[in-house]
This record gives sequence, C-alpha cells and structure tokens, in this order.
Amino acid sequence: MIFYRSDIDGLRAIAVTSVVLFHAGFKVFSGGFTGVDIFFVISGFLITSLILKEIEAATFSLSGFYERRIRRLAPALFPVLLFVYISSLFLFSPNDFKIFSQSLISFMAFVSNWLFLSQTGYFDIGSEAKPLLHTWSLSIEEQFYLFMPFTLLTLSWINKKLINIFLISLLIFSLIINLYWVNREQLDIAFFNSIGRFWELLSGSLLATGSFRKIENILTIKIMRLVGFILVLIPIFAYDYSTPFPGLAAVIPTFGAALIIYASPHTSYPVTKILSWFPIVYIGRISYSWYLWHWPIFVFMRTYYPNANALHSIMAIIASFILAVLSYHIIEIPIRHKYVLPQKEQMYQLFGTMLLVFMIAGPLGYFTDGLPQRFPGDNLQLTNSLPPRDSQNNCIQDKNWEVSSINKLVNNQVCNLGVLDRNHYDFIVIGDSHAYVLRQAFNAIANRQGLKGALAVYNACPPLINVNVVRRPDSRCDLFNIEAHKFIKRHEIQTVFLVSNWAVYLYGYFPNKNTGGPYLIREGFNSQGADRFKIFAKAVPETIESLLGRKIYVLGSVPSQPHRVPETLSLEKRIGRSQNNLWTTRDQYLEWQTPVLAIWKEQALLGRVTFIDPTEHFCASGTCLVQLDSFALYTDSNHLSPQGVLFIQPLLEPALAAIGR
Repeated sequence: MIFYRSDIDGLRAIAVTSVVLFHAGFKVFSGGFTGVDIFFVISGFLITSLILKEIEAATFSLSGFYERRIRRLAPALFPVLLFVYISSLFLFSPNDFKIFSQSLISFMAFVSNWLFLSQTGYFDIGSEAKPLLHTWSLSIEEQFYLFMPFTLLTLSWINKKLINIFLISLLIFSLIINLYWVNREQLDIAFFNSIGRFWELLSGSLLATGSFRKIENILTIKIMRLVGFILVLIPIFAYDYSTPFPGLAAVIPTFGAALIIYASPHTSYPVTKILSWFPIVYIGRISYSWYLWHWPIFVFMRTYYPNANALHSIMAIIASFILAVLSYHIIEIPIRHKYVLPQKEQMYQLFGTMLLVFMIAGPLGYFTDGLPQRFPGDNLQLTNSLPPRDSQNNCIQDKNWEVSSINKLVNNQVCNLGVLDRNHYDFIVIGDSHAYVLRQAFNAIANRQGLKGALAVYNACPPLINVNVVRRPDSRCDLFNIEAHKFIKRHEIQTVFLVSNWAVYLYGYFPNKNTGGPYLIREGFNSQGADRFKIFAKAVPETIESLLGRKIYVLGSVPSQPHRVPETLSLEKRIGRSQNNLWTTRDQYLEWQTPVLAIWKEQALLGRVTFIDPTEHFCASGTCLVQLDSFALYTDSNHLSPQGVLFIQPLLEPALAAIGR
C-alpha cells in the first residue's frame, strides 16, 4: 500500500482549479492549462510507485492493476459521457453531433488525443463544439497505463537495474522530440502527441523508483518545496495562448511538481501546511470528477448562451463543482472501495456493458451524419452549409496539402479555374482558406467571361512575402509565397487577386478572444503585440513591389463573427429565441480592420492596387449579415458558405470582367 500524502491531493487541487478557471476565461489564470502537466507528474509517480511496490512484494497482477484503474476511472466517467451524449442530441447540429460522435468513439478506444490532433487543420470546428476535448489528457494517461505495467514487469524480470536506465532514456527521448516539434512551431503535434508528452509522466515515474538520494537536511527540504511551489504557480499566471507550449515552458511546472513530490513532506513545513489544508485536500480528492464535469458544462453553457459572460462562467463552475461532489460521494467512493460491485467480475461486466453502449452510440451518430432526423427541414437548411466536394478539392487537399500546394506550384500543377482549354492564364488567386472558399465564385465568373485562372492556396498563410505564421507546421508560408510569385512570372500572369482573412494574423480569430494565432512572424521581429502590425506594414509594400507591373486586386476580409453562424442560428430557431446582439456590427468590423484597411487603401491611393471592400456589402444596415432567406452565409465564424459565396460574387464580377476588355 502506498503511504498517503495529503500534499499530493493539495497539488491535485492546484492543478484542477487552474484548469477550470482557465477554461472559465478568467484572464488572471491565462496559463491554467499547465495544471494538466501537474496531473501528469502525479499520475506517473503514483502509478509507478504502485506497480513497483507490488512487483517487489510479488503481489502484482495485470488483472488486479486494470481492475483498480477501472474502479478509479470508469464510475465517474460514464455518467459524464451519458450527460454529454444526451445534451449533444438536444443542442448540437448534425455536423457538430457527427464530430462529437467521432470523438466519443476515439475516447472509448483511448485515442482521443490523436483525433484532436488530426482535427487541428482545415475547416476545423472550434473547441466550443467539442465537449470531450478535455479527454485528450485522459487518453495519454490511459496509453501510459497500457505501456508501463508491461515495461516494468519485463525489466524487473530481466534486471531491475535496467528500469532506471530505460526510464531516463525514454524521458530524454520524449523531451527531445517535444522540444523538436516546438522549435519547428509544430505546437499542435507537441501538445497532443503521446510520445512528446510521456516525459512528464516519466518525471513522476523516476521519483517512484527511489533512484534519487533522500534529502535529510530540513532547510534544504523546505527550500526545495518552496521553489517547487513557486515553479508550479508562476506559469499559471504568467503563461498564455502565445506561450510556445509545451517544450521548455512545460519543464517549469513539471519540475516544480516533481520537486514538491520529491522533497519529503512534513506537517511543519509551510508549503506542506498549505497543500494539506483540508479544503484544498478535499478539492484534490474530487479533482478527477471536477475535471470530467467542468468542460462539458462550459461547452453546453456557451452553446446555449452564445454571449455568455462572467456570471454564466461562475454559475458553470459552481454547477460542475456540485456535480463533482455528488459523483465523488455517490459513485466514486462506493465503487472504488468495493462497497458496491465488490467482485472483480461485476466491475468488468459493468465496464464492458457501458463500453458497448457508447461504442454503439458513437458510430450511430457518426455514420448517420449526425442524426439529422432530429430537426425539421427548414432548420437543417441553416446547418447544411458546408461547401460540397467538387473537382477543385482534389487538386488541393491531400494528406499533406500545404506541402502539396508548394510542390504543385513548382511543378505547374495548380488548380485551374474557368475555361480550362485556354493556353495561358488570365489571372491567379493567391491566399489562405478564404481564397479557397471563393474558388466557386471565381470559377463561375471566369467561365462567363471566357477566362482561365489559377488558384494557389495555403491554409492559414496570408499572400505576403517575407513572413511566416506562428503555430503552423514547418513554417513554410514564406516558401509558398515565393513559389507563387515565381509561378506568376513564369506564366506571365498579368492580373493577381490577393485574398485573405487579413486581420486574423494581427489579432487572432476574433478580437478579445486570445487564441494564440495564427500570428505573423518575421526575422528581426516577434509575434507579440505591436510587432505584428509592423510586420504587416512592411510586408504589404514588399509584396506589391514583387508584383509590380501587374494589375493587383486585394479583397478585404469578410466580417468575422463571434460565434459559429449556422449552429447558432439553428439553435436560436429551435428554441424560438432571437438575439440581435449576437453578431458583428459595422462599427466593430471597421475598428478591427482599421490597420488593414489603412495600409491597403494607402496602396490603392498610390494606384498600386485596387482594393475591394466588402464592408457595405455585408454591414450596410449596421449589423453585418449572417443569413439570407433560410440559409446561413457562413460555415463557421469566418468562412463563407456556398450561399455566402453567391452573395459576395457581385463584388468580384467587375474585376474579372475588366480582364477581358
């Protein structure tokens, strides 16, 4: 039996509270996501301690180990999954319910971290529609539980001295892999990939092996625990979305948690007194249930109240805490301590039954495209706004479509628009996903005008030279734009359209929603605050200089919305509620676009570009349009739907018509 340490429950309390308050949106806890790193260290320490003690006593069995894991994790989990499934049935559109069902399947297979990694690309829905997003960390821990018992058993059988060597080697390997991904700006991979996160769990595992000499000096222990406490707390308040994470930034809270665990606790030590205070210890004891409940509650609260404020968040915190308390006392404790389901077979039967239920429910939602039968036809029109598959998808999207976009530019295999049998290109469209969305508009107009065009698209990359974008794999944005300009010169293309969600590279996806990018970066500058505006102001004239002598059209950004449009409209219609203050106003749009509009309009006044401004087209009434008739104009918060593409088409027609004259 492992000696109980109340200070570890205190650490759990810090971890879960920081995560909850971070997800609640309280800016002072901008680095609260580091609470998960603390959890990882604790899990690695406790699990490895348990396994090694039982191996040493010759009492370890895999069936017993996994029974304890099931008793610890499953009872609190299944009510949460049931709540999430039922709530999603009522609140989610077919698209969202299908994606939720996919995440349910992946979590039941212990691989939700890999699914969420795969969903960080093109047209990914926002995290507010992923009520199981927080299970990524549970999946990593579950993968660790599958890996560690077999490893320790095998090494103990061969030679116990190999355990430390193996754990240290694996920790170093995992950390190096993580640092490599972070250094290459592949932050999503570094964040979700188990291989790059195991080092945090292994930090706790090494403490459990007893390989470090026990510290006897009381002053040294007090200092170590105090330093560890400070290292745990600082990132919670100092980090934010812009912090390159995990990488070296994750070493600080991980090392801090490890120091606290390593330095022997004593009730007279100040840090121990804080961490062992009963209210803090109690929060630590219910931390698993609170972690499970808090994120789904936040997701559904924000789905039902799109303009949720701090009061809503506080109510969600309280609700999730109450549910955690009830879950802990009514479900967790009785089953874990075998007051209920005392037999191993009973526990496995219950686990197998619940696993079967959700493994049926998940595919049911996924393979029926989100059970659209739940809604009447007029409501489905609002949510069926995703762009259809067509031949243009095939020339851009493949397994690694950003790299493919560059290669196809080099090999003259770009997407073609309009009249395909013409022997030269009349125009080219360069841009990010907003350019991709408009391909059908350019294609239709080009066909009417008898023109041939090329489409060069790179996701989350503005069509500006000498810039990169933070949080993009491999940072190949600059290479893409260089190759696009070479393609233009090679084919002597005289008309260029630059299309982008310009302001996103300055502010993130919406003002005051600090999403950590995609932000502009450039050598000699950083991605913080004012530097992004300086980069933009420098890159625009450089891009125009590179295209000098050609007719250049620049399409301003369509108004980004604070909510995902089709899903919000659909829910409002279903519950019979209409809120006029949900959408971006003309004044908000202009305020957000001010630096972009000023720079492009300056270039227009100099006669170097023609700027196509969508402001009045979308926002003439004061509130920017999100719906026409029964159709949403957006597929999410900023990409136009097929109906939105038809709506903006008149703005593009005169420019393309002028080419043929």
